[in-house]
Formats: sequence, structure tokens, C-alpha cells
Amino acid sequence: EEGFAALARFREREGHCLVWRSHKEDGYDGNLGSWVSNQRTNKTELSAERIERLGAIGFVWDQHTQQWEEGFAALARFKEREGHCLVKFNHKEDGHDGKLGGWVSNQRTNKTELSAERTERLGAIGFVWDPITQQWEEGFAALARFKEREGHCLVKFNHKEDGHDGKLGGWVSNQRTNKTELSAERTERLDAIGFVWSGRITSKTGPKT
Repeated sequence: EEGFAALARFREREGHCLVWRSHKEDGYDGNLGSWVSNQRTNKTELSAERIERLGAIGFVWDQHTQQWEEGFAALARFKEREGHCLVKFNHKEDGHDGKLGGWVSNQRTNKTELSAERTERLGAIGFVWDPITQQWEEGFAALARFKEREGHCLVKFNHKEDGHDGKLGGWVSNQRTNKTELSAERTERLDAIGFVWSGRITSKTGPKT
């Protein structure tokens, strides 16, 4: 009864019963996540009355469904906070066990096995299915931040931008090298923020690249 009451409080506050494994709920001794796991493991031993009560508050009996829903909820929180779904591979999101970046990677790898409903839900929040596209978008976002702060796009080759894996200067150099292979849409977006296509420009307002 203590476990059920704790889960009911969690449900009232969070709007769901997707309790991550290590979660501790105020007013309940031990991990609520472990209690939830025990209900699944011992479902065949639960009374019909307990099963009905759990079902009435939206209990998730399938652990794989729980794990997927936890990942999706974490990604939705990330998207709401950051404005995009470009999760770095090593990123860990509060309230989610494991790496959210790893969960995102698994959705891409197993895209053909995902249900149409899950694929649609991911698409609705702007999920990026192509990791190469993700890497380009991360680089562009980092360059846009640099431009907003510095007033120009003249990035030194060794410059590293907070929130971007690798050297932003290297990413900039790659855009110049592969200019003829860029889509018109990407070229236009770079031009729109003042991208400098020549690699050797001296500016009074910026460094040599």
C-alpha cells in the first residue's frame, strides 16, 4: 500500500507511471523504481484487485515499453529546454537512467523495427534520423552561437565552441573544402549568417582563419 500510494503521488505529479529505476519518492522508503519493477516481475502472483488498481492509474506492465517511454520523455524534456533533438552521444539527461544519446542512437539503428506510432511521435518533436545530418546541424548551431557572440564567422582553426564536440574551426574548414558538395539549402543557410568561404581572410573585426 505504501508503494502504491507513492506511485499514485508520482502519477499525479508527473502525469504518468514511468518511474526510472533509481527514483526515490519522498515519503517512501527505498526505490520506487524497484517497487514498480517488482510488480512486473510478480504480476502473476498479484491479486486481480491489485492489478486493476495499478491499471486504473496507467501502470506500464511491459519493461521494454517503459524503457522506451522513459527515453522519449527524456528527449521531449531535452527538446523543450534546448529547442532541438540534437543530443550528443554521451549526454545524460536528469531523470533518465543511462545515456540519452545512446537511446537516440538506438532509435536510428532500429528505425525499421519501430512501430509507425513511435516513428510518428519522434518525428512530431523533430527527431533527426540521420547522424550525419545531426553532426552538420550541431556544427551549424555552434557557428550560429559563435556569430551571435563575436559578430562574425571568422573561426580560428583550433577553436572549440562550448556545446560542440570537436573543433568548430575544423567544421568550418570542412564546409569550405566541400562547398561544391553542399546542398543549396545548406549553402544558403551559411550565407545567411555571414559565412566566409575563403580560408585566408584578414578582418579588422575578426581573426585570421
